[in-house]
Amino acid sequence: MNSAKTLHQFNIITDEIDSLYHKAAGKMGLSDSEMLILYLLVDYEENISQSDIIAISGMSKQTVNSAVTNMEKKNWLKRAVKSGRKRSLELTETGRAIVDKLIIPFQKMEESIFDSWSMEDRSLFVELNIRYRDALKDIVNRMSDR
Repeated sequence: MNSAKTLHQFNIITDEIDSLYHKAAGKMGLSDSEMLILYLLVDYEENISQSDIIAISGMSKQTVNSAVTNMEKKNWLKRAVKSGRKRSLELTETGRAIVDKLIIPFQKMEESIFDSWSMEDRSLFVELNIRYRDALKDIVNRMSDR
C-alpha cells in the first residue's frame, strides 16, 4: 500500500473515531466540548487550566470559554484560585458525580478495548501514534505562519 492510500485510510478512520466520540457525548447528554473538558479533567487529575485545554485539544478559546462558563452555571466546575497566571479548573461535587456517572464508565469501556489486545499490540499502537504525532509536530512547527 502506498503512503497516499495509507493517509487516506488513516484520515477516514480518525474521522470515524471523532464521529463516535460525538455520538457518545450525545448519548451522555453532553456537548462535545463538555465531554472533552470533563475527560481532560479526569486524565490530568483536575490540574488543568482553560489555556491548557486549548493547547491540548485545539478547541478555540471562545469554545472552551463558553463551555467552561456553561459548566460553571450548571455547577459542574469552578475556576480555582490563580496559580501564577493560570487558574486551574476544579470539579464541584455535582461535576464529580457527572464524571463518576458518565466519564469514568466510558473510559472503563475504552480500556476494555485495550484489554482485548496483546501487550505487544498495545505497545505498538502507542509507539506508532507517538511516532506519527512527533513527525506531524515537526512538520507543523516548520510551517510558516500566514
